Amino acid sequence: MCDIRKRLDLLREIIMDYICSKCGESHEELPAIAFKTPHYYDILSDEDKIEIATINSDLCVITHEDQTDRFIRAVLHQKIYDCSDTLDYGIWVSLSEKSFDDYVKNFDSEEQDVTYFGYISTEIPAMMTHFLFRRMSLFQNMVIGRK
Repeated sequence: MCDIRKRLDLLREIIMDYICSKCGESHEELPAIAFKTPHYYDILSDEDKIEIATINSDLCVITHEDQTDRFIRAVLHQKIYDCSDTLDYGIWVSLSEKSFDDYVKNFDSEEQDVTYFGYISTEIPAMMTHFLFRRMSLFQNMVIGRK
């Protein structure tokens, strides 16, 4: 059994089940690790958060004097080697104006199947990044999706 598989089995034993902070229901699968805001929102002053930023649970726009930054919440699925489970991370990704506008326009459309280019805009703690990227190639083994 691979080292990661042993760690996951141990994690399942410890967690057993948990109450989701989002839906309030009990779950037995691995919990997702979610980040509430993009890094660039986090580093704004309290005053700037009020004056130049607009944020909800899925979208964030920061309007500076010389540029506007647009972010969407996405899910990064990390496949676990030799296991059917995935570790899911609720991250924020920056998008161009055109992609952001298209994403917002089609947000509720179940038929929308588009891939957008963006940069991960979540400050992932060092311990998590070590685990997340240790044996994986970001471009080959990870998929970023909406849900």
